[in-house]
Amino acid sequence: MLKLVTPRLEEMVRDGCKVIVIACNTVTTNIITELRARIKVPLVGTEPMVKPAAEQTKTGVVAVFATPATLKSKRYAYLKETYAPDVKVLEPDCSDWALMVETNSLDMQHVKNTVQSVLDGGADVLVLGCTHYHWIEKIIQNLAGNWAKVIQPEEALVRRLKTVLTEL
Repeated sequence: MLKLVTPRLEEMVRDGCKVIVIACNTVTTNIITELRARIKVPLVGTEPMVKPAAEQTKTGVVAVFATPATLKSKRYAYLKETYAPDVKVLEPDCSDWALMVETNSLDMQHVKNTVQSVLDGGADVLVLGCTHYHWIEKIIQNLAGNWAKVIQPEEALVRRLKTVLTEL
């Protein structure tokens, strides 16, 4: 992953970027530390919103929709251990969701079954832990109805970016 991402970021720096947003939970949770050591401009990462989900849940159960690589990362484990030690975190299989979004071949029944499974498990906050899933956020929210809130990092990311830009 590092060999794929680093050249693209180095090219962006050569093109004059003063700050780069890593709009990928998988890249952020797995290699942001190594990237920050190599790339000489600020990097703003995107990671699953475990802390806000844990703070907002009323049932004590949240769901994180993310790629397998994000869910297996040390950073994600740290987020759960640090911010959700007393919260049950459901991690449904979304391994094919990014591809469905990229190829515009959404399997609605599969998405519906996945969302329903976490609702049945008591989740009242659903975290979109992959930027691909923002493309189907409204679908997920409609499936969740009034039973669960869907959150994603867009607003937090913009706030962080504004802060970093004022520090340049």
